[in-house]
Amino acid sequence: MTGVDLDWLLANKVDPVLRPAGFRRKRRTYTLGRRPGRAVTVQFRSHSLPDKISFFLEWGADPAVSTNDLDAAPIESGEPFYTRLAMPPELAGPTGDRSHDTWKVPLSEADRYADALAALLIQEYVPMWRGLMDRPKFGLTTGEETYLIDATQPTWAPAHRIALNFLTATADELDAHLRQLEEHYPTNHWVRWWRQAIDERKRAEQRG
Repeated sequence: MTGVDLDWLLANKVDPVLRPAGFRRKRRTYTLGRRPGRAVTVQFRSHSLPDKISFFLEWGADPAVSTNDLDAAPIESGEPFYTRLAMPPELAGPTGDRSHDTWKVPLSEADRYADALAALLIQEYVPMWRGLMDRPKFGLTTGEETYLIDATQPTWAPAHRIALNFLTATADELDAHLRQLEEHYPTNHWVRWWRQAIDERKRAEQRG
């Protein structure tokens, strides 16, 4: 496809999704809200690969939240957090690369991949980003993973305790919080991932 590059993807597939949702665009960066105050920034950073539109899709929320106590309430900070929106495995698989945080769009299938990105933004991320403007939601970072927690939903509150203490708490401590989440969010990606990881840790602890 002639003339297909990252700027083509933004103009034809991303602009029609993010601009109506209230995002302002400057070059390859989209911003919702304003600083100081609540804001979400979505940035597309080009990554050169032959025969592909390749880029990192990074987004950040300001403010973020931190806590180091398993049972403590989160504390809002003025520092933003940043994370990458990974390429879905079903799209990343055919590229032959397991590194999903780099989007690799084959030029021969640019429309299909770009439409999948637009659908992902519409269905999952735009509602989440807009929610950051309306309600006290916040980002939590632990290790290399970043989580978005909704403080207005008591049923989701145990997630921040798991996220921030995943590397230091015992499997039993984490399991108690996870069982609360599983009652309300049994199909959530992170809930399922945490279940697998905590069960594996339990088995390891039992083996000594």
